[in-house]
Amino acid sequence: MGEQVAEKWTPEDEHLFHKVIFNNPASLNKNFWNYLSIVFPSRSKKEIVSYYFNVFMLRKRAEQNRNHLNADSDNDEWQGSDDNEIATHDEDEDSVAEYPIYQDDTNCNDNHMEDYD
Repeated sequence: MGEQVAEKWTPEDEHLFHKVIFNNPASLNKNFWNYLSIVFPSRSKKEIVSYYFNVFMLRKRAEQNRNHLNADSDNDEWQGSDDNEIATHDEDEDSVAEYPIYQDDTNCNDNHMEDYD
């Protein structure tokens, strides 16, 4: 299913998706779901959620599993850099990706959208 979902996203869209996720970590009390809906207005929440769980998370886990130096695979907020090193956030709290259906879209702050241009 992941391949079928991924085929509907351009490489540019995938890059932007990653950028939104990594710039809005749950550990900093940010909600990336709201920003994803703003950045991808032509996509439904269902499409965004499907991409997140069927493509993004699976690729992220696969990368973590291939990286033997990354012993802490529970860290959900890593960022891959250009040289394939992993940058992690030292947080005591677990990060949780909240399901967006129960989120109120009025909580979005458009002031942060310049980060994604």
